[in-house]
Amino acid sequence: MVDRKIRFVTHTVSWEETHKQLNTQTNQLEDFIKTEARECYSEEQKDILISKLAERNITAEVIEEEKPSAQMLEKCEGKKFSSYNDAQLFIETGELPLTEADILALAITEIYEMISGGAS
Repeated sequence: MVDRKIRFVTHTVSWEETHKQLNTQTNQLEDFIKTEARECYSEEQKDILISKLAERNITAEVIEEEKPSAQMLEKCEGKKFSSYNDAQLFIETGELPLTEADILALAITEIYEMISGGAS
């Protein structure tokens, strides 16, 4: 989720970097290989990351992620969510979460029904 909108990962870029780390037993610097990975949400974002890594002479591995269906893209277009869980629920069930206005409207309706039902 980015800016409260659902975005789908298009690629995962991973690479290895070698860092120096102090071995406290020998008091020597040793090479330590660390694997990094980043998720990209567009072809452009992936290309920029690969270019930056190439400038540092780092070779990256790119995994193209499964693309969501056109139906899923259409279903999610323009929708905004306040949390990751709300977005996940929408993807799984198609149900939009209640907004504060929805909750307030339901509460007012319930109070109205209690008052009008009790007055008869």
